[in-house]
Amino acid sequence: MNKSLLLGVGSFLLGTGVLVGTYVLIKEKNSYKSQVVNIITPDNIEEKLKEGEELLKQTNKISIEKALNLFNELASKETSPELKFRIKLGQAVALEKNKDRLVALEIYKELNHSDYITKEGRENIGYHLGNLLLRLNQEEEGKAHLEEVLRMSQDRKLRSNSLSSIADFYYKRKEFDKARKNYILAVHEDPNNLHARIGWTRALRSLGRDLNSIDIFDDYLEETPLESSKNEPKPKSVHGSKYFEKGKYYYDRKKYGKAITYFLKNAKQKIGNSEKEKTYFYLAESYFLIGENKKSKSYIQKTLLNPDPSFDQAAMYRKGTILFKEKKFADAASAFNVVIEKYPLSNYTSRAKSWKKEALSLLKENSQYNENGGEEPSRDALDEYSEDE
Repeated sequence: MNKSLLLGVGSFLLGTGVLVGTYVLIKEKNSYKSQVVNIITPDNIEEKLKEGEELLKQTNKISIEKALNLFNELASKETSPELKFRIKLGQAVALEKNKDRLVALEIYKELNHSDYITKEGRENIGYHLGNLLLRLNQEEEGKAHLEEVLRMSQDRKLRSNSLSSIADFYYKRKEFDKARKNYILAVHEDPNNLHARIGWTRALRSLGRDLNSIDIFDDYLEETPLESSKNEPKPKSVHGSKYFEKGKYYYDRKKYGKAITYFLKNAKQKIGNSEKEKTYFYLAESYFLIGENKKSKSYIQKTLLNPDPSFDQAAMYRKGTILFKEKKFADAASAFNVVIEKYPLSNYTSRAKSWKKEALSLLKENSQYNENGGEEPSRDALDEYSEDE
């Protein structure tokens, strides 16, 4: 009896051991497979490099840390001199964004003397070197690099970022008029440089010219019209309403009052949801462009509630810009986040990311301002902006 019991228990324990061993073996195998997927090989170095460069375009700390880890791993691999240059540059940018500025500076200086540097690469290094040196208060050397970029580069975005960097330096030194002039030049080079526009408004406010600062965003919103007309979905009917066509005719010629008259007539007709969608949207746009934001928001809401979703992303984007203009930065950031998260990638997505970033930055600055009892924050308010925008 005891012998049978012992044999039974032994068999049970043996079976359990086999099962546990098999489970551990399978888990280790799966874990190994997972590691193999993420291993950097000579065949996927360029793919991983691009992945790291995309991570650097994001602003959250987790993405920056991921990018830094990836570039550190890539830097240990043997590859072509051209890819090695890009890897080291990415590593330096990641280090700078991670606040390891002195280490980043050494890498930038090393790359600046590389035998494999291209003209484009030299311009990029010149910008990063100059920008970082100015942040480290090395004025003479920093300006020299940025001025060299301005002399040799035809890349207007890079030129704009270089001018923004010089302007930021003057702003930090409280030389607001010099900052203003350089921000203006930066916007002239790249009208979509929101960082420069924000800096320009701050410089004007610091000079006591608040009303002028508001105009900068009014002008920007009018200079960068929504591109919905280019990507506008075709209505289901063969012929659109004559009222809508007349309204669009006047809208395209910036005669918004007449456009509104015909869009309103069209809205009163028995039309389908597709026709309603674009009519409501263009009413919202027209009212916005003549400064009647309350009516604009009303038609934005009608656009969003209409069953046809064709113009919903454009409407939500416009809602965000109006809220931003009204200094409701938290609500604006929320609206831009919907544009980014809810809808497919489009020309609105990247623009919404820029506006969301600016809204959150200003929200943070206002919070610091209030915490300091109405005194300006001691740190450089522009220091946290990404130069890649």
